[in-house]
Amino acid sequence: MCLSLILSYHSPLPLTLMRWGRPRCIGEDLVKFFKAEIHPDHHDFSDPALEPRLRQNTFAVKCLNSPKKTLFQKEVRVLKKCSGESHSHLISLLATYEQLNRFYLIFPWAESDLMKYWKVLNPKPSNAAETMLWIAEQCRGISDDLVRIHEYNSSDLQDMEAQLSSQLLSPSDALNRDNHESDKRQYGRHGDIKPENIL
Repeated sequence: MCLSLILSYHSPLPLTLMRWGRPRCIGEDLVKFFKAEIHPDHHDFSDPALEPRLRQNTFAVKCLNSPKKTLFQKEVRVLKKCSGESHSHLISLLATYEQLNRFYLIFPWAESDLMKYWKVLNPKPSNAAETMLWIAEQCRGISDDLVRIHEYNSSDLQDMEAQLSSQLLSPSDALNRDNHESDKRQYGRHGDIKPENIL
């Protein structure tokens, strides 16, 4: 379940550390990422059965510096649909918050991306059968979840919204609208697959 909060200007955040990454433009919008430590008393994102020293308290926070709340809401809907244990190779959205007309998304922290892993952390992996099996399982998991993204019918949400708004139309207008909109089915796509985006 994803927690969503709207915070006032004066609401302090339980962040004990913040390190900003390089801002990136995605379309017309400026997007910033930062590494944040959230005090363990202020979240339940980790398994409570773990010892406190083993719990995850470091997270990645994505900041959308855009007044377009509809873009934020759309991204959150898709992320919620693709988050969780059933999509183990897709990053899970843990929480969102809005403060000062900026929108934030909180994700688990990954120490490295695939490029850094190949170059720095494990430049000469073992040729053992276990390593090869693990790599094959990771590739299969990534491809399975990419198929889920590509088969995700984003127009399902639009259809539900159209059905709700069609209650305000005459029956013939609603039927024409539904037939017209069904021709515009949209499916998900990742669009930026590269080692730096594989964590």
